[in-house]
Amino acid sequence: LVSCSSDDDSNPHEVSLLGEWYADEFRMVGSYTEEGQTYSFDGLASNCVGNDITFNADQSVTGHNAPFSMTSTVEVPGMPPITSTMQMSSFTSTSGEWSREGNTLYLQEEGSSHKDAFTILLLNATTLKIMGDQNSIDPGDLDSGTEFTATLTYMR
Repeated sequence: LVSCSSDDDSNPHEVSLLGEWYADEFRMVGSYTEEGQTYSFDGLASNCVGNDITFNADQSVTGHNAPFSMTSTVEVPGMPPITSTMQMSSFTSTSGEWSREGNTLYLQEEGSSHKDAFTILLLNATTLKIMGDQNSIDPGDLDSGTEFTATLTYMR
């Protein structure tokens, strides 16, 4: 005898975002064009101590930013890659609001009219991995026309 259970969209074992998450890794990959030349870049920060984010039940979000180093490799066609390490000062929202719709996490910094939209790539009891790009998150100091994907990994 074979039977199939009905499909049920609810997941009673879904992991909650609520609580404090510690920044573990920040990766930014992309490209930009300057003076007719296209450059590609791949940056990785894997020592993000002091950077965290807390999702509260009232939809508020708080966090701490601490300086961290990002090692970045820039490539230009026909030339050897250039690798450098730069100091970064901002990792995440420090005060604002959050919301979630399905697999999309929205973060809005207090005082900003822009709402960043991140795709949740992984959410389990110990890891939160989110991704955004130039169309879904504020590019900050990046030049207009820069295309990028930013992936942030947090741990509990």
